[in-house]
Amino acid sequence: MADPAMDFECRVATYELWRADKLAASQGKRIFDPPNMPHLVAISRAKIVRPSRQALNLAVNLLLRTQMPKWHAAKKRRTQEFAKLARSLGREDAIKQQSSDPMDLDANEFSNLERNVFLISRHIGLLSEGEFFSDFEKEGTLIHESLEHWIDAARDIQNIFSDLESSRRLQEDKERAVGHLTISLALKSNGVSLHLRPKNTRAALIYHAAQMIAGGMTFQACVVCGTPFVGGGPAREKRARALYCSNKCRWARRNRRQKDRPSSSAD
Repeated sequence: MADPAMDFECRVATYELWRADKLAASQGKRIFDPPNMPHLVAISRAKIVRPSRQALNLAVNLLLRTQMPKWHAAKKRRTQEFAKLARSLGREDAIKQQSSDPMDLDANEFSNLERNVFLISRHIGLLSEGEFFSDFEKEGTLIHESLEHWIDAARDIQNIFSDLESSRRLQEDKERAVGHLTISLALKSNGVSLHLRPKNTRAALIYHAAQMIAGGMTFQACVVCGTPFVGGGPAREKRARALYCSNKCRWARRNRRQKDRPSSSAD
């Protein structure tokens, strides 16, 4: 029996990055994010797109490469600080105080994140777009989402790959729930078809990542630069044994070996 089709369309617009404080000022209401937290904001009307497999592959690969260790450390510290503030001031006052305090955002991490978000969103839009009502644009409401949604999506996809890689190395059986889909039956004059419908783009990416893993793809780290990349999959046995994330790293290793090789002196 063939896998049921993923029935999914997304809304793609032109996007800009706005700070949370700029977004709050434009909407005239508080946004409970650090004032310097970037948000992806739609600045044009969206068009309906059925994303291609290539676009989904690109998104998963870029999110696997989006490493944010300094962000996660800063978020952990901020969560601990919030717990202390909540005990002394109460929850509501603690939220107000933290939402007015900038967060320490590493410039290099966020530069890489923002570049990847723009590359992905031009093909598949916002991660939570499916949760918005279609008439929001008619009402003049800005469609936006915090880049924290993208950080969380990257972490989830990375965890799916890394957990299964750990199980393979340990040679243990493991089953893990990785997402939620709606099961739909389409009743038409020519018959009945089964469809799986994600509630938003993030769920669609999780499903696609799971399909990649089920097809034999693996999560690897480049031996030269440490960059994560996906290898393996149908008809990609050679890529499954790959050591490098790119030709640039392959040639860098080759040049280094040639440089380190003892040169033979001429007689």
